[in-house]
Parts: sequence; structure tokens; C-alpha cells
Amino acid sequence: MCHAKAAGQPGDAGIGELEIVVDSHEQYPYRFIHQQVSTIKQALPYGDCGVRIDGSLAASVERKPSSTWWRA
Repeated sequence: MCHAKAAGQPGDAGIGELEIVVDSHEQYPYRFIHQQVSTIKQALPYGDCGVRIDGSLAASVERKPSSTWWRA
């Protein structure tokens, strides 16, 4: 998933750098071409991409519809 680094410049109100972790098993990963982030590929326990804070997965995104997550 993603690794957030709060390394902003003086006067910045936001995050200085944001690293998105993209699941290395993803066959067609989302590309963050127009976003001001960097990406790294790593195996994720769940989700297609996410953010890590202090080494822990803090948030993840699954691009599949929720109807495909489980079946009765």
C-alpha cells in the first residue's frame, strides 16, 4: 500500500511526500500519472494499493466491485 512521509517545507500545510504502495500481484495496476505521488511495488495482504504509515498499512483501496468480494 502506501507510505506517507510528513516531510513538508516550512509553511506547508500538507504532506511533503506521499508514496503509494501498489500490490506487486496486481495484473493491471492503477498508474498515478497525474498525481503528485511516488509509487513502490510490494505484496499487500489486501487491496490493490494503499498507504503505509510507520511501516503499517494505514489505508487500502480495492478496485473490484464489492459484489465480487464474497459469494453466498
